[in-house]
Amino acid sequence: QQQRLSGADYQYALPKHYERIFPTIAKEIEEEYLTFMTQPTASSQEPPIRKATAVVYQRHARQFAGWFLKNAESTEKLNMDIIRSTSALEEKEREMDKSALQQCKDFSIRSIIPSKDATSAQ
Repeated sequence: QQQRLSGADYQYALPKHYERIFPTIAKEIEEEYLTFMTQPTASSQEPPIRKATAVVYQRHARQFAGWFLKNAESTEKLNMDIIRSTSALEEKEREMDKSALQQCKDFSIRSIIPSKDATSAQ
């Protein structure tokens, strides 16, 4: 029999101070995604959303990325086991393994959702 977890029993978000561990995804969520949602563009059919609404969507993006980090299988480009174990280390310990550190730095929205260009190249 499977135990059912409530929302309070399961933490989805990325680790605290995740921008130090995952600078690429931090920039994508905290800067690029915010700009995309709140700044008008000529090609957009909808008006930009308010910053208060965008902040909620950023939180959802961080939660999804945290869930992905905990549950995803490794790919040929991304070793999720290394990323999970490295992100759990203290900062000084992380600095010792340059390859694992690079995997964390490479963790990106594009790791989770490949771009149209990346999928057409396969």
